Amino acid sequence: MVLTAPSDAPPRRPAPASPAKRLRNAVEEVFGARELTGNLVRRDLKVREAIRHQTPLLTRYPNTEAAQDVEAIAKRLVAETS
Repeated sequence: MVLTAPSDAPPRRPAPASPAKRLRNAVEEVFGARELTGNLVRRDLKVREAIRHQTPLLTRYPNTEAAQDVEAIAKRLVAETS
């Protein structure tokens, strides 16, 4: 048995983009198309805490490994666009 959708069925909407894809699209829009490989932020529970308190990670926990990674990525992006 083969089931098909009726011809008058509304078209399916595409699945929403993953958070990683949305972030990549936002960075590409701001900085132009570029490969982001190697720009990793280490897992850190302080990231979740900063988000929960709606405070930037670099303000709330500037000495964490994740904050250092974010700073390094930002410096690299600024250097590439200068």
